[in-house]
Order: sequence, then C-alpha cells, then structure tokens
Amino acid sequence: MLLAGGRDLLAQADGGRPLDSAMTPPGIEFSVEQKLYHLGETILFVLTNESDGYGHTRLCAITMEREGAEGWERVPRRSPDPNRLPITCVDMGIALPPGRSFVMLQPVIPEMEAGVYRFRSDRVDWRDIQTVFITNEFRVVR
Repeated sequence: MLLAGGRDLLAQADGGRPLDSAMTPPGIEFSVEQKLYHLGETILFVLTNESDGYGHTRLCAITMEREGAEGWERVPRRSPDPNRLPITCVDMGIALPPGRSFVMLQPVIPEMEAGVYRFRSDRVDWRDIQTVFITNEFRVVR
C-alpha cells in the first residue's frame, strides 16, 4: 500500500497539481493479495476505500507492468481463452464510496514471463486531485 501524508495531500490538492505517482490518498489501498503466483493461478487485486472521501477511477486505465532492465514496462493483459484475445472493455468508470472495495482478477497465463509485476491505474480522480494508484509488487514464477 502506498500512502501520502495528509498534509502533503492537502498541499498538492490546494495547488491544483497532481499527486506524485508514488502517492495514494490516505485510507485508500490498491493491493495484490499474494506476493507469489504460478502459471494457472489467478491474481486477485483490490481497490479499497477506507477513507471518508469519495473517489473515481477508470477500469480500462489499469495496466499491468513488469520490472525490466530499463524500469517498469507495460505488459498487455490477455484473457485465458484459446484465441489469446486481449482483454478489452468499455472505458468504464468505478465510483468507490467510503467503506467499499472493488475486486479485479488477472489469470497467470503462459505468455507472462517470470519476474516482478505490479498494477497501475493512471486515471484516478480523487476529490479535487488527479493521481496514480500503484499496487504492491508481486512475483510470477515458472
């Protein structure tokens, strides 16, 4: 979980600047359930709002990233069907009131290389700010 101090959050919101990408508003958790996954397992990642505020994010703006030699690289998310079709959806927004969670799933499929991964949501509007949510890192092993 990545948290910003309340004072930093308010200072940036008052200035109209986006939060640093490593900051998540206090009381918000964007996390992956386990630290290690194997082929055939399903990664469960959850966005939870335990704050007193109301936020909004875009489901299709959530990407999976793999740590590479040059930093974090975007990885296409694919469905587990035999045709290996990319996961697509309408650019659907998620409104997350206080005390609620939204659960998302990503199967570990053969195309996923071994390595360290995370999920990132770039289109988050939280109260008066725009920010980025990044999950904890997890490892895929073969």
